[in-house]
Formats: sequence, structure tokens, C-alpha cells
Amino acid sequence: MAGGAGVTQDMSLPLAKALIPNALVFKFYPIREANALYLLALQMIKISPVVNLDNAWTQATSRAVFPISKLSFIPDPIYNGLILDLSGTERIYKNQNELLQKVIARFNELKISAKLAIAPSIGAAWALSRFHNDSLCVVERKDQIKSHILPLPLEALRIEEKTGQELISVGVKQIGDLLSLSRKSLYIRYGADLVKRMDEVLGANIEAISSIKTPLCSEEEKDFLSPLQSLESVVKSCGELLVDVAEKLRKQNKKASSFLITLKGVDEKESNKKFNIEKEFFFYRSSSNISHLISILTYSLEKIRLKGPVQYIKVKASSIESDLNRQDSFIEKNNDLIERNKSELLDILSSKLGQQAVNQITLKASYIPEKSFAFVPFRAKKNQSLARAGNVPFALRPSCLFSRPQRIFALSLLPDRPPSLITWNNQNYRIVKGSGPERISAEWWSFEAREESDRDYFKIQDHQGRWLWVFRRKDSLEWFLQGIWA
Repeated sequence: MAGGAGVTQDMSLPLAKALIPNALVFKFYPIREANALYLLALQMIKISPVVNLDNAWTQATSRAVFPISKLSFIPDPIYNGLILDLSGTERIYKNQNELLQKVIARFNELKISAKLAIAPSIGAAWALSRFHNDSLCVVERKDQIKSHILPLPLEALRIEEKTGQELISVGVKQIGDLLSLSRKSLYIRYGADLVKRMDEVLGANIEAISSIKTPLCSEEEKDFLSPLQSLESVVKSCGELLVDVAEKLRKQNKKASSFLITLKGVDEKESNKKFNIEKEFFFYRSSSNISHLISILTYSLEKIRLKGPVQYIKVKASSIESDLNRQDSFIEKNNDLIERNKSELLDILSSKLGQQAVNQITLKASYIPEKSFAFVPFRAKKNQSLARAGNVPFALRPSCLFSRPQRIFALSLLPDRPPSLITWNNQNYRIVKGSGPERISAEWWSFEAREESDRDYFKIQDHQGRWLWVFRRKDSLEWFLQGIWA
């Protein structure tokens, strides 16, 4: 209507108001527009599984996550629209006119004015929905596209503005005028983009479309008119919400490895003060086992001290990953079963003993035996800086290494020979066999090892048949026991 009164894009607001004195003027918010289109696209998934914003909006929001807060550029308002792929839905929607009527009725309920078009190509549907005289238009076959788009303006081809102005200057104003010209001459004079757009409208060049990403439902919340007084009732309600969240994730073929519980209520000691308790519990491995989730939840919440009645509970899943939909009893291997049982055992130990009490061994890039490994929690953060083991050559090492070498007294007849007698924990041990030395040099590049010395290691066997790994410091000639072959 505004265009019919002479209002054009980039016209100043006072001039537009002069042309239409009674017009209502609203400020344009592109980010709000993009989010509104996204929410509308979610509604359209009920009609077709493949729905997306117009290509211009898709490019402007390609790197953004909805709800978005920034656009790479602001598309022209003519691109405010959605694209639905109806391929394969013929059995559901046998009459496409009836489908359009249903969509229009849905838009009317949402108080949205819209023009709709169904065509064999995205380009034709886009052109007809913007520039056709009727608000509803259906083109069933490709050979019917040409007759429908002939009277449409050149803007319906989605060509560059500069190209459109050049064509208008030579008398080409409609698509019909353009189609009457030689494709070869158009290609030479105006480039490949114009010919490509023509083919897209006519259906000779198929445009790809990908569906929008639906938001992941990963949380549940509940307000209580009658506040929960006991910890048992809080645990029970949290369990019910946890089951609902796990069921939502299951329907989306997802599972989570951590959950955040939020409890809100009024402090009993200070009636005007509200409390907010957040408790996060983790799993060694993402799990969809409801009974296991409930048991870990119970262990985690048993240690909470409530400050008063709970009025609000929220359960949110995080660290979500895809869940393979398969028959465990038929396909799952014994190794997978063992790994799953091990992870569940680790979850129970961590929830009862604390996360810091359950550790795993990680290798570190060091040739010094007591520095070549470290104990870290099973759920150490991914960004935690741990030195990775390098390409250390194979060497025979004891099965039991002491975290700190133990001081011993040794009697050796020659400097480079194994000792013949050692004293360890006030006990004398006669050595019957030995081999070595194996020298391990100090890490001169490490600031922490500036006081270290080179070590000469020997593998020895005492009179009881036990094999020991001992070394002598090069600087002080002191002897130490590093480990035992158990």
C-alpha cells in the first residue's frame, strides 16, 4: 500500500509521511526481526520437516546461535520470508490449495499478514510470493512456471541492483522481456549470475536448502504453591523432573553427562530473605539409564542443607551428546558393557566419596620416574593443563614405583657395579644378582629440576628373590630405592 502511494526505499521519513499522512510508523529492529522469523520457522516445522529462513537471512545469521544478538549484515525487508520444502509430503497434503488455506489461517491466528506461493523451484516460489498479484499462488508443474513469471518485474529474479538498472535502461523491465533475449548475449554482457538466477526461477538449476536447527529441550522447572518442607520431598520432586528431562533428551536421541539442580525458597531464619541453592552433579560417561541417574541424584542431594521450604525447582542438562539408538542386548559387545558398568561404579564412588577422592593416572613427559605420572580426578576439566606423554622409548620398569624415592644404605665394591649389600628400613639385604647401570640425566631445561643430579639405576635381586630398582646420585653418591617388581 505504501508503494502504491509513491513511498520508496531510502526515502526520508518526513517525505513518506507527507505522502501518507495517516500512516503508522514503527522503528525497524533487524535482530528482533530475525528472531521472530526463526520462531515462526519453528511453527512451520509442523507442516514440513525442512524449513529455513530466506537465503539472505540465512547468510546474515550463519555464524549466530538463536536467539541472536548480532547480524553480519542487515538484509533488505523484501527477504523477510520462509522457505519450506514440501517434497515427499504429497501423501499428507493431497490438495496444495487446502494446505495454503490452513497456513493462512494459522498466520491469521498469529495476526501475521503473508503472501504464499507453491512452485516446483525455490526461485519461482520466491518470485511469486513477492510480486504476484494474488496472495495465494500455486504452480504444479515446471512447464507452467514460465507463464506465471512473465509479467513479473526483474527484482523477482533476485539479481543485483546494478544489473537490474542496466537492463531497465535498455528497455528490459519484465522477466518476459529478459527471456526473449539470447542467453549467450546475456551471459557475455551481464555475467553468469544473471543466467544462474534465470535457471533457478525456471527450475533448471536446483537450489539446496537445509533445515533450521531446532532448539534442544534440556531443562524442566516447577513452581510449588505449597512449598516443600522436607528434603525427602525435594529429592522426590527433583527425581521426577530429572526423568522428564531424560525423556526429552531420549526423544531427541541425546544424553547428558551432567545436570544442574536449582532450588529456591525463603529462609526460615530471615523471612524476607530468599535463598538460591545450585548443585551440579556429573557422570563419568553420558548416561540415559534412568535408575542410575536417580541414584546419583539421591546421593548428591543427601548432603544439601536446606535453609527453608523450597518453592521452585529447576533441572537442566548440560554436556549433551548424541545417543546411538541400538539394541544393547543384541549388538552391544562385552567391552561396552564392562565400560558402562565401570563408569556407573565411578559415578557412585564419586558421589559418595567426593570427586577429588576418585583419581586416575595420567602420563607426563618426563624421564624422571617419580615425575613421569600424576594422579588427577576422573572429571578433570578439559582445559586443565596436563603435560602429555611424549614418544618415550620402551624400558623395563618396576610394577610398583614409590611416589618419592626411599633412602637406603648400600655397599658397592666398584662405582659402576651393582651394590652387594643394602640396608632398607633398618633391615639388611644381601644382593645375589644385579645389572646396570642405566643413566637418567637431570632435566636441565626445567627450572624446578635445577637441584637435581644425574642418576645411575641398577636392577638388583636380594637373597629373598625380590627384584628392586635402586639408583645412586652422581653428585652426592647417595643411594635410593625407586621401586619394586611385585
